[in-house]
Amino acid sequence: MGKKLLVKKITDQDSGLWEWLIPLFLICFLFFSSNTFALSGPEVPSSEALNIDGGEISGGPFEFCVGDGIPDNVSGITLTGNNTENSQWVVTDEAGTILGLPPTPEAVDFDGAGPGVCLIWHLSYADGLLGLEAGNNTATDLIGSYDFSNSITVYRNQPDGGVLTGGPYEFIVGDGIADNVSSVELSGNSGAYSQWVVTDEAGTILGLPPSPEAVDFDGAGPGVCLIWHLSYEDGLTGLEAGNNATTDLQGCYDLSNDIRVVRRELDGGTISTEDETELCLTGEEIFLNFEVSGEYGLNTYWIQTERANGKIIKVQSSSEFGFDFPAWCTIYHISFGTVTGLSPGNFIGDLGGTFDLSNGIDVYRSEAIGGEISGGPFQFRVSDGQADHVSGVYVSGNKGANSQWVVTDEAGTILGLPPTPEAVDFDGAGPGVCLIWHLSYADGLTGLEAGNNALTDLEGCYDLSNEVRVERIEVIGGEISGGPFEFCVGDDVPDNVSGVSLSGNSGSNSQWVVTDEAGTILGLPPTPEAVDFDGAGPGVCLIWHLSYEDGLTGLEPGNNALTDLYGYYDLSNEIRVYRDQPEGGEVTGGPFEFLVGDGLPDNIWVDVSGNSGDNFQWVITDEEGNILGLPGNPEEVNFDGAGPGVCLVWHLSYSDGLTGLEMGNNALTDLEGCYDFSNYAKVVRTTVNGGEISGGPFEFCVGDGEADNVSGITLSGNIGANSQWVVTDDSGTILGLPPMPSAVDFDGAGPGLCLIWHLSYADGLTGLEAGNNALTDLDGDYDLSNEIAVYRNQPEGGELSGGPYEFLVGDGNPDNVMNVVLSGNSGANSQWVVTDEAGTILGLPPAPEAVDFDGAGPGVCLIWHLSYADGLMGLEAGNNALTDLYGCYDLSNEVRVVRKTVSGGEIAGGPFEFCVGDDQPDNVSGVTLNGNVGPNSQWVVTDEAGMILGLPPNPEAVNFDGAGPGVCLIWHLSYEDGLTGLEAGNNALTDLMGYYDLSNDIRVYRNQPEGGEISGGPFEFTVGDGVPDNVSGVSVSGNSGANSQWVVTDEEGLILGLPPNPEAVDFDGAGVGVCLIWHLSYADGLTGLEAGNNALTDLVGCYDLSNEVRVERVDAQAGKSSVTLFPIPAKGVLNVVSKEMDASKASFNLFDLGGNNITARLRPIDDEGTSFDIQSLPSGMYFLQIRDENGRSYTKKIIKQ
Repeated sequence: MGKKLLVKKITDQDSGLWEWLIPLFLICFLFFSSNTFALSGPEVPSSEALNIDGGEISGGPFEFCVGDGIPDNVSGITLTGNNTENSQWVVTDEAGTILGLPPTPEAVDFDGAGPGVCLIWHLSYADGLLGLEAGNNTATDLIGSYDFSNSITVYRNQPDGGVLTGGPYEFIVGDGIADNVSSVELSGNSGAYSQWVVTDEAGTILGLPPSPEAVDFDGAGPGVCLIWHLSYEDGLTGLEAGNNATTDLQGCYDLSNDIRVVRRELDGGTISTEDETELCLTGEEIFLNFEVSGEYGLNTYWIQTERANGKIIKVQSSSEFGFDFPAWCTIYHISFGTVTGLSPGNFIGDLGGTFDLSNGIDVYRSEAIGGEISGGPFQFRVSDGQADHVSGVYVSGNKGANSQWVVTDEAGTILGLPPTPEAVDFDGAGPGVCLIWHLSYADGLTGLEAGNNALTDLEGCYDLSNEVRVERIEVIGGEISGGPFEFCVGDDVPDNVSGVSLSGNSGSNSQWVVTDEAGTILGLPPTPEAVDFDGAGPGVCLIWHLSYEDGLTGLEPGNNALTDLYGYYDLSNEIRVYRDQPEGGEVTGGPFEFLVGDGLPDNIWVDVSGNSGDNFQWVITDEEGNILGLPGNPEEVNFDGAGPGVCLVWHLSYSDGLTGLEMGNNALTDLEGCYDFSNYAKVVRTTVNGGEISGGPFEFCVGDGEADNVSGITLSGNIGANSQWVVTDDSGTILGLPPMPSAVDFDGAGPGLCLIWHLSYADGLTGLEAGNNALTDLDGDYDLSNEIAVYRNQPEGGELSGGPYEFLVGDGNPDNVMNVVLSGNSGANSQWVVTDEAGTILGLPPAPEAVDFDGAGPGVCLIWHLSYADGLMGLEAGNNALTDLYGCYDLSNEVRVVRKTVSGGEIAGGPFEFCVGDDQPDNVSGVTLNGNVGPNSQWVVTDEAGMILGLPPNPEAVNFDGAGPGVCLIWHLSYEDGLTGLEAGNNALTDLMGYYDLSNDIRVYRNQPEGGEISGGPFEFTVGDGVPDNVSGVSVSGNSGANSQWVVTDEEGLILGLPPNPEAVDFDGAGVGVCLIWHLSYADGLTGLEAGNNALTDLVGCYDLSNEVRVERVDAQAGKSSVTLFPIPAKGVLNVVSKEMDASKASFNLFDLGGNNITARLRPIDDEGTSFDIQSLPSGMYFLQIRDENGRSYTKKIIKQ
């Protein structure tokens, strides 16, 4: 290929690059070349000059089916003729955009690249090439000296079968009706070629139609088909019927999803029933229900045929069949596409078309109908020697092969099987009940014999008729006494009889009966006293007692006790109850309204209906019921002279004996007797009528400069020569007399309540002016309408005083404001509001004092008071009180609450414990502080009660040695400016005033034990004489310390014993010498306090020794001892030497510090007995008592190491 120099076009952005690149390039070129040339413009050396050659590549072109997960790599590409120090394979799209920079062409797997075209190049280039990266373009973005080879094309094919929608489909095939799919839609497909494919479920190709709709599945037989869409490229093989579309295709292709087509054949199914198919028809239709399973078909029916010849009886969609005549039949279920002959009267064997029948079920029907018997019931007074035969008993409607009359008791037990009912004489049967039946039955009946039960013991096909009842009874109603009674009913006062008594009655059953005078039964109470006659209405009742035997009929309200009862019964005599209930009736006419006082007669015309009673009277009352008149009739009353007011006209009905019916009495309260008033007709006596006004009520938020006018007020029913609209306050004081309500602007009226009225009046009215009272100050003939309220809301948030407040929050102490005072507020509703500085609502407390600001964190709160009318919206936490409230409201001024916080922090280190007073510095170390907050900081040292002992710059600066014994607490204090009380001597917990916080405390324990001062002694004892030598009267004072111990030492301080008290020591066995008694006080942790150590030098810890008390132990001989022990201290062997005694003739006893004789552990090791092995003795102090042959005693101290 031709050689070329590839130089990127210089843009404005590149100009700076070329300013240094071109001179550098020229210098390099001139240095390496013997030729010189002149540059004109932005030219660089050619690739020939630098000997750059991209070379020649061969192989390909390549074509892949990508996206199938199978690697698609090129192979066999060779490169020749390239020449340079740098080389790179490059893959681009057709436009030259770099897609990749692989090490070799074979390294690229094109499978994941998607469909399209790639170009493979080889690039040779010199050092310094710019722009060689993915996303840049080889034609425009490379800068430097380079050369490309020719390109090899890679075609990436990726057909897409697309997505099918529609279906699934289900067809009944084989019925001759075409079965074609419809509405199958394809989307998202791509590829060079396209084909519709129909397969079975395994993928075997059944057809390759031009479209899905072209396939008629009716002839395919039952089964399942799958419809696919295939997209593919050139070279596809295997696409033919019989091959498998999912396994046998070779090439680059893709199948869509499949759509399922189910092909089914007609199936009549299998039928069954849980009902009995051998039926006994007893006159009522019997229904059987059948079930079918496994059926299939768009059309189905149930068929009933004659069993013998298959003649169709019924064709129905229901699976329930009714049977009402005896015969054999067969039931089928049919599924069909098209069918002929399927109608009653045809034969099932003659059906034509496409159909399928189920199995058949045979049903056999026998018939037995007991029939209906008439006659009776019968009641006989039995056992009187008179034959008791029924008569007139007939049966009708009976059917069956066999027939029998049956007599049973009430339980159904068979008493007899007579040829006819009339053949039975019931007189000898005794009292009771018999039932007569007629029985029809088919052959084979069992159980039909006396003693069996006709209702439960018969087996076979049979039917019993209804029964006829035969009762054998005797009854007496008895005699009742009491009454007669008379009540005024309907007044809601209970009206019950009392004192009714019954005697001489007999019978199985008994019933009290209440009838009217004709005998019609009104009630059947348990006792006469149970009846409240008040609700029965006027009339006469009769009370009876009835005795009767079982089987009585007709005993029910509405029947006649004298004529409608059937059975054996007897009624007693009756007692009469008279029920008086006058009815005032219904007055029609009116209401009436008259303009009275004008000299014109004002008479009414009314009528009354529905009234009843012994006596009648028209009554005129005022509205309270006071009787104004008792006219013969209402029309004769002239109301014109009565003056304005209201009269009520009534009609009164009453019984004899009424009292109180006279003028001046109250008709509603003063009448006594049995009476009733009608409704009343109202007579209103007026001169003028202010009418009725409607509209409103109205509510305005006034004082905001927005006009507040009412609208929509209407007036009706007004009467009068003159008319005026009136506006008053709520007490009636006239505020204005506008020409109409809408003319009034209430905005400037201030808060309050206005009433709007309409006034009608006659000429001559006085007092109608602003300032007067419309309810009391008008004089003349006038009338005011009803009023309409106008509520003028002008809430005032009020003025808050108190504060501002400033709290130190977060310290766990409640921070509540106090003495916030509200004045000048007004409004229907009131709410305290807490906001931030921007007005965002933080809370809606019931009172400012209810808010504890301690948990709110640092910041600023504003407290407001809100007054508002009903209907306010937006008043909730999170909204802004200044911008988000809607309605009629007003906010007060705000009170400012500043929330500050300080934190003393957390200090760590310690606790510390010092032994003070020993002139050794006692300073703490390692105390750390974190988490403190506040502008000012101070370390504080207090006692345990919080009393400030010091204010050091840091904890380490304090030397606790001079502080004396006790406990100190170290704190860190953070505080705001203005703190008072922070000085030594004050209490850090109670005396500080201001904003501050203390950290936790660190304890410093200052130990300074005092051994005290002991008194008593000195003591001197003659030891070794066998007499106990104990000190007494030794006491200690001024001692202090956590722990205490008495100590006995020698004169050098060597500890000889640690007795519980000085008196416990018996010095007699200690030998001659000097002891010192001390009192020791010490803090916990003391070491070295044991016998053998030196109390003056070996103790380590915080302690103090008292003064000592001297105890001198002298020999009984009052002389110096001539016995010497060595070595002291001894380790293994102890030697005894004496110049004045024969040690071999002396006796030796060894004692420990407790006074215990342990001589057995003292073992002589020589013949003279003056050397002893003491290795087995524990380290410590012991006493050796020596007694010579003359009785003299010596006690010597031994120290065993």
